[in-house]
Amino acid sequence: DGFSHSYAIPIVRVDPDNRCAAMVVSNAHLAILPFRRRGPAEQQLNNNPNNTNSKYPLMSSYVVDVRDLGNEKVSRIIDIRFLEGYYEPTILILCEILRTWSGRVAVRQDTCSILAVSLNTIDKVHPVIWSLNNLPFDCLNAIAVPKPIGGVLIIAANCLLHLNQSKPPYAESLNSITDESTAFPMRIQETTLSLDCSHATFINNNQLVFSLKNGDLVVLSLITDAMYNVKSFHFRKAVNSVVPSSICTLSSKLIFLGSRLANSLLIKYEKSSEELVERYDTDISPSTPKIDNTDEPAVKKLRTDEEIEDEELEKLYRDHTSYTAKESYLRSYTFEVCDRILHIGPCASIANGQLSTEEFVQEDPEVEVVICSGHDKNGALSVLNKGIKPQVVASYDLPGCVDMWTVKDIRLNDENDGDSNTENTHKFLIISRDNLTMILRTGLEITEVEQVGFLTQTKTVFAGNLDSGNCIIQVTPYEVILVSKGEQIQQLELGNESPIVSCSLQDPYISLLSEGGSIMMLVFELNDNDEKQVKLVNTTSLNHSRVTACCLFRDSSGRMLVSDSTSKRSPSPINESVELMEDEKLAIDDDELLYLDINEINTQPNDVSIASKSHRHNLEQKVSYWLFLCLDNGKLEVYSVPTYDKVYTINGFALAPLILASTGADEDCSNNDSTRSTGNLPHVNEILVVGMGYQRRKILIVAHIDQDILIYEAFPSTTHINNTLNLKFRKMPHEIQLTESRTPARGSMGLSTLGSGSLLRYFENVANYSGIFICGTFPYWLLMTTRGELHIHSMAIDGYIKCFAPFNIANCPNGFLYFNNEGDLRICILDLRFMYDCPWPVHKIPLRNTLHFITHHFITKTYVIVSSTMSVCEKMPHITTEDKEFIPIEKGDRFIHAPAEKFCLQLITSETWEIIPDAEIQMTEWEHVTCLKGVNLKSEETVSGLKEFIAVGTTNVCGEEVACRGRIILFDVIEVVPEPGKPLTKNKIKTYYDKEQKGPVTAITCVEGFLVTSIGQKIYIWEFRDNKDLIGMAFIDTLIYIHSLISIRNFILAADVQKSISLFRFQVKYRTLSLVSRDRHQLEIFSTNFYVNKNQLGFVVSDGNQNVSLFHHSALAPESRSGQFLVRRAEIQIDYQ
Repeated sequence: DGFSHSYAIPIVRVDPDNRCAAMVVSNAHLAILPFRRRGPAEQQLNNNPNNTNSKYPLMSSYVVDVRDLGNEKVSRIIDIRFLEGYYEPTILILCEILRTWSGRVAVRQDTCSILAVSLNTIDKVHPVIWSLNNLPFDCLNAIAVPKPIGGVLIIAANCLLHLNQSKPPYAESLNSITDESTAFPMRIQETTLSLDCSHATFINNNQLVFSLKNGDLVVLSLITDAMYNVKSFHFRKAVNSVVPSSICTLSSKLIFLGSRLANSLLIKYEKSSEELVERYDTDISPSTPKIDNTDEPAVKKLRTDEEIEDEELEKLYRDHTSYTAKESYLRSYTFEVCDRILHIGPCASIANGQLSTEEFVQEDPEVEVVICSGHDKNGALSVLNKGIKPQVVASYDLPGCVDMWTVKDIRLNDENDGDSNTENTHKFLIISRDNLTMILRTGLEITEVEQVGFLTQTKTVFAGNLDSGNCIIQVTPYEVILVSKGEQIQQLELGNESPIVSCSLQDPYISLLSEGGSIMMLVFELNDNDEKQVKLVNTTSLNHSRVTACCLFRDSSGRMLVSDSTSKRSPSPINESVELMEDEKLAIDDDELLYLDINEINTQPNDVSIASKSHRHNLEQKVSYWLFLCLDNGKLEVYSVPTYDKVYTINGFALAPLILASTGADEDCSNNDSTRSTGNLPHVNEILVVGMGYQRRKILIVAHIDQDILIYEAFPSTTHINNTLNLKFRKMPHEIQLTESRTPARGSMGLSTLGSGSLLRYFENVANYSGIFICGTFPYWLLMTTRGELHIHSMAIDGYIKCFAPFNIANCPNGFLYFNNEGDLRICILDLRFMYDCPWPVHKIPLRNTLHFITHHFITKTYVIVSSTMSVCEKMPHITTEDKEFIPIEKGDRFIHAPAEKFCLQLITSETWEIIPDAEIQMTEWEHVTCLKGVNLKSEETVSGLKEFIAVGTTNVCGEEVACRGRIILFDVIEVVPEPGKPLTKNKIKTYYDKEQKGPVTAITCVEGFLVTSIGQKIYIWEFRDNKDLIGMAFIDTLIYIHSLISIRNFILAADVQKSISLFRFQVKYRTLSLVSRDRHQLEIFSTNFYVNKNQLGFVVSDGNQNVSLFHHSALAPESRSGQFLVRRAEIQIDYQ
């Protein structure tokens, strides 16, 4: 079946000279993808608009059958690699001729071979230029060796081979397994290791890094002679890392180590030292000129042609030699982790626990999800929370708060600060009430002050910092106050008729929005006497329409550029089209391709060139300021500051289009009147424009429109309009909900609603994160780190939040403040154990062993985990009449012994996530834990008649010749008096039942207070009588192997490893276990569960075909045959297992 279906991971390789690519599509077929070359002849074809084929980088692909290339016995392709140094693309195919495995090595070995094929993609002729048979059967992959050595490295599980077309092969045995598994001639390597499941990449011409299956990084050096013939391999262990899945070189100093079992790492390597290891004498060496030691003057002689040729060869040889002809150097490297990608898979087991929230009063308790993730030394517990749960430092009752701000005053220092670093410390907390303002001095203690220069007899609209934190500005409805060093230095009356309701600040500019919809602009500067002041700026051009929301934006990334008259469209010369493909990578965004015509992009290459030049020029741009205005007619206008020229206009912004693009000046004027008469548009309550991510290059527009939040992200535009920003904005999907029920908009809302405080709050350096906090009934955090991905987290643990402000003092470093609906001021910090740059906050607790099962004990708030550690197995079980015996394995020092797992059951506390000492159950040797679950069994110790126990099922795995047995263990977690100095010892394990069974225990659950187990091919019902013994009540025969049992009421759903699911019913009155229905199709089941759809009970399963299937039991459905079979209602392809 492998000729039509490929069950291996897809292999795609690209030619080093970017001439073509190849992909393995089945066990014996290759797909060749030729790349289009940008030659002079094709440049003219590109300018022809009728030639659509030339616009794509790929030519027509085709499939090559490897069996037609000269070897008809190829059974499967192991790996493919493109070789370097050939005129045409040359691909090396590592394949297996006759299949074998380790159990048949004594009969059939050395079944692999290589084929080097030259690819002529134009004529589609593929001659075999090099081949070699009888390679070891355990060959895993191939790696092309760069010049000047050349050739290919064949990596096998137990040996390493270097092959070259023009040089003799060289191989080394890495362990003693090769003594019996291959007849290929090879030397013995001093270092004993195995390359099974390893990955490698070259870091220079003669050294590569291996990542072994245990996580070790090993540097392999190819020791060569003067003619670049490989003479030996030298292995040196560098550092221990994660278990690998892939590895690649990113640059001369960076490698990426990908892992599906742990976090993926970006590793920086640097050369630490060089060491001369060996000298090789060669018969061929470059001739050296003789040195004449006599004192006679040198006589000029005519050089023959042979001497000239020898000197040229010598010079050419010296230029292409990295070391002297008779010396080989080993370079040592140091490795350092620069960055990592979080990974919480593979998820072996999952449990839900109750989150401790003593500071918050909630009707529904918060739930945390705990996952067993990782493998071996990368094993860990991953704790996931749906939303952010802050840590409360202090709480104060201050009713009547409307809004608040925290401000700095760098020049103000006293003993109350308690911190020598005062530049980033907040000195004042300004709280605005209905008609009053409260000023609080922050530090080691928070106290109310009066004589500090602020106005306190009126409410405050806004407060912030100017002059890099040296001045504080306070905006009231009719005045502006400037404070420095705790003293008032300016009081400016605005002279406005309607009060100020909103303010936006970007030092040194301030924009004010009045209740009547007019804009006022202030600028901070020094007057003629070098005194600091703010003054009004003439903004008559901004008040042509009624403004509903405004925002100032400071661009430090250089992306906000205005097109000038030189950016108009013009035809591109032919000789510039070669550079356009590189420029398109900088200018064209994937999101824009979704909404623009590809013909428009390809037929206007000059626009792309202009945009790329602007992109390179962005790095030299200085900081610029921009004013965003939302008008009552639904428009969004952008003005440059301080010239106040209109550079961007968006019609219908309040209608939330998918793409925001500027309209021309003529179109803007023609649509101006029609837009005003469109009726009641959604009201833009607030707008916030910020730069986030790396170097603040991600420009986001966040708008509060009626009861919705809109988020737009900027991307480069390929269409340029004169005197207009070269940007467009795409709408980003999200799940932010401000209210429980969305009521339809009732036209335009009054501007007075803005006076209650803004919902959108930008913050910096809250636990080293920057982003936007959204206040309201359902608060949200919008976070973006230097990775550039926006993550949205809810914080509904404390209900409605009125206002928010960052807060940084000595007692609360990088924290924040907020007021809830009860009038409580919370001083909080984020839990630094969690990582928030992910869809859910994650806390990863490394345990450095493989975790298999986890369950939560609700009474003691502890978790029971089952883990295993790897150890070397040096003995094998032997069958006897009475008991099993073990025979030692004696294979020598170079033999690689197989690993064996040792299982252990432990307790872990959810308070500190530490292993509880002296509370574990060690499993016997060769005993594996196959199931773990919390069960409620009948007991007379409780009022309800049910008591929670932890049930464990085990299986002895000793090979096919030894009878398989198992155990059932029932225990409880109790509380005792802790030992002195060991508070974690308050919980202990009390075992109630522990006996061996007649077969392997593969699954376990409970039903109606009885224990249900799957032992062998039977399902048993047990009664736990007197907390001492299990009494059998019923049983039923099953199919092959039951690995999952779940129950609801008196129904039991069993999952078979190959025969899908079956539904059973247990009747307590008659003590009968009977089959109700089953799935008649053969299906490899991974996991099962129940789900409720209104008044119907259904079953959901995941299978080996990467599907999630839904089943119902419907006796009236014709396809169920009177209820004998389950009805499949849906299948969902999820693309992963």
